[in-house]
Order: sequence, then C-alpha cells, then structure tokens
Amino acid sequence: MRVFGEAQHMHIIGKDANKRNALRFINDNIKLFLSQNMEVDGMLPIVFGNNVNDLALFRQANEMNGIGVLVKNAKDSYSIPEEEIDSYIIKAQQPFGYGIKEAIPEVVRQLHLIASFPV
Repeated sequence: MRVFGEAQHMHIIGKDANKRNALRFINDNIKLFLSQNMEVDGMLPIVFGNNVNDLALFRQANEMNGIGVLVKNAKDSYSIPEEEIDSYIIKAQQPFGYGIKEAIPEVVRQLHLIASFPV
C-alpha cells in the first residue's frame, strides 16, 4: 500500500485499496495525520457519499460508531437502490454539497446523542 498527498487530501493505493480499508488505515494510524503533541487513539468518522461504492465506507464508519450521509446525485436520485440503504445512514434529499449542508443539523444531533453516552 502506498500513501501520498497531504493530510487534507490523501490517496491510498494498492491491492485491496478501497474507501473502507482507507478509513480503517487512517484510524489505525491516526497519529501519522495529527500533531505529535496530541493524545488520540482513534477517530469518530463522519463520511459523505453518493454512490454504491460508498456502501462499504458507510458500514465501516458505522462499525466505528461514526456517521454516514448519503446525498443524491445530479439526477436528483440516489445511486443506490433504496433496499440497500441501511437504516443508520442519513439520507439527504438534495444532491452533492446541498445535501451535505442539509444533513449537518442531523449530523450534529447524532453527535450530541453519541456524546451523551458514557464511555
């Protein structure tokens, strides 16, 4: 596996490279991406996607107790059949950035719920 780019926009390529594995890699190696002075063991991912190739990413984020948001495509529809969209995925009603903006209040609400549970 090779990693190149900057922390804000990285490319992870290699055998079996996909969004799910990339999210796991970043979480498992989080200290590579943060300041050396920070004491962090992992992350709580908030991921956005608009295609079937994002399903594995959503599942991985959910396994990490994170949040997944599915936005519509340019045709104003979901690129994923409704029956394949898991109930934990936030479904925005608008495409692309508009859908991301629309989903922010629900993401914040879920973050409040997560924060209210004792660790």
